[in-house]
Amino acid sequence: MINYEQSSTVALGLPKIFGHNQFFCDSALQRSSRKPRQFRLRVFKSKINATESHFGFVASPEPIPVTYFEPEENLEYRGLKIDDSYLGTTIDDKLPVYLTIPNFFKSIYGHWITDILPEFFLAKNLLPGLSIKLLHSGPVPEFARAILDEFELRDDSLDDVGGLDGNDTHQMISMTPLRDHDYFHDKLVRKHFLAPVSGVPARVQSPLENGLIYVSRRNWKGIQPNSRALNNRDEIEEVFRRSGYAIILPERYSVAEQIAIFRQARVVSGESGSGLHNSIFMKPEGRVICIQSGRQNHLIQASLCSLFGQSSAYVLGQQENEDWNSNFSVRRSDVEDAIADAAQ
Repeated sequence: MINYEQSSTVALGLPKIFGHNQFFCDSALQRSSRKPRQFRLRVFKSKINATESHFGFVASPEPIPVTYFEPEENLEYRGLKIDDSYLGTTIDDKLPVYLTIPNFFKSIYGHWITDILPEFFLAKNLLPGLSIKLLHSGPVPEFARAILDEFELRDDSLDDVGGLDGNDTHQMISMTPLRDHDYFHDKLVRKHFLAPVSGVPARVQSPLENGLIYVSRRNWKGIQPNSRALNNRDEIEEVFRRSGYAIILPERYSVAEQIAIFRQARVVSGESGSGLHNSIFMKPEGRVICIQSGRQNHLIQASLCSLFGQSSAYVLGQQENEDWNSNFSVRRSDVEDAIADAAQ
């Protein structure tokens, strides 16, 4: 077991907020500080069986608790149950050690940015001399393989649990998650992930020369009930277009092109979601405008910006109902104020 004693306050950059949702403002201020928490990482051996679960697969029958930020949770968070009878065995440096990817994380671009890659680089740094691999169940999206390519990790960093012998014992990693929704373990992410991000090579030139970018979600799910969609999307995108912003659909660009677009951007705007998380590739002086429902009082994007040196602002809209995924609308005047502020 590695008991990594370095604790940290958790990064949460307080953004500027445009809109009238006072609850969000108060909540952000109340959550701006958090007590330090210890981080733990352990390597263990276990048998693994593929399942059809939402999170992934099972490593067999009793869970071992791990420290989370708060509250304490266990490895079922990662789709694992652990047979602790193998914990006394010696780690073999000739065999791979697996960090698991939950199925839900695997399918969403933003989770690669906020969860999978930070934990992978930390594991590689804290376990030198071991071959660290990402273990998944079922197909990995092509965009994920492209992200690994950009970080020069290639497909040899991935193994499918279906290809492992279920009768053998395999070496696994359990780790305190580096993110608790809004919050990141500040020092650990800075120490182990900022350098790999800045080291991603510029493989292509940006297909856009515009430093003002609006990331559209109109092709994600359209505007369906309770899909977190911006109901007055056409109106708001037109406001940004008239303000000089290039409206982009990220899925039309390769991962390398998306990184290049963000690297040359001065201001990036858009509805809250994975499309904005490429802000980690922006220059430190970059600005991000995040548009989201006042019902979704989370600050994931603000925390990412805080970690990577960008400033952030939120335009908060009025939700249709009390469902967390409720669709919403934002006021044109709030958007115009945010655009004017970002131009200063």
